[in-house]
Amino acid sequence: MNIFDQIVAGSKPNISSVIVAPQQSDFDPERGAVLQDLDDAGVMTVYNILVGKLFLFENLKLENVDQLMHGLLVEDTHQIGALNDVPPNLRDANFVLCVSYLPGVTNPEVESLKHAAENFSITIEQTAVSKVYAFWGNFSEKDCERIRGIFINKTIQYDLSELPETLSFGQKNAIRVETVPVRNLSDEELAGLSAQKSLFLSLQEMRAAQEYFRSLQ
Repeated sequence: MNIFDQIVAGSKPNISSVIVAPQQSDFDPERGAVLQDLDDAGVMTVYNILVGKLFLFENLKLENVDQLMHGLLVEDTHQIGALNDVPPNLRDANFVLCVSYLPGVTNPEVESLKHAAENFSITIEQTAVSKVYAFWGNFSEKDCERIRGIFINKTIQYDLSELPETLSFGQKNAIRVETVPVRNLSDEELAGLSAQKSLFLSLQEMRAAQEYFRSLQ
């Protein structure tokens, strides 16, 4: 059972979802680049791809989620949205990859969404935003792993393969978030940070994280 199946089954009643996808391939601005990345990596088994987004909300009234979907999240001219369901044009995908940020890693889209919701007089306590890749083709498990390797930066991201129990860490599993000026660290400092914080990341992986945060400037 993948995350689409869980959404349709309503397996987490405290979590509401909105999936937003292009109405058709011609309306997907990312499709060409994704297919090129796959081709460059030698993944030749994909014949179609659609890229969308998954928005998760915890303990938010269904009418508020519906209001956000129609008033904020979906552009009716070229997108389709589904509340606690999967858009019809994604349901028969052969492989689904949902790229989410690791706990403790800031997703700038989350704060933007919370601020935008205030314009609708809606307060969002807990939410998460992920990118969804729906692939059509003939895939082996090796192909799926290669696709994950192309589109997931394991330093800061993971494949959200199932709905979480909660979108908050809670007091029992609270995580202390510390801000580190990683953009300006030397190789020696990056290696030291990995060792000091028990990140178990190589220098190459730490450099990848550094380049990512530099790109956000």
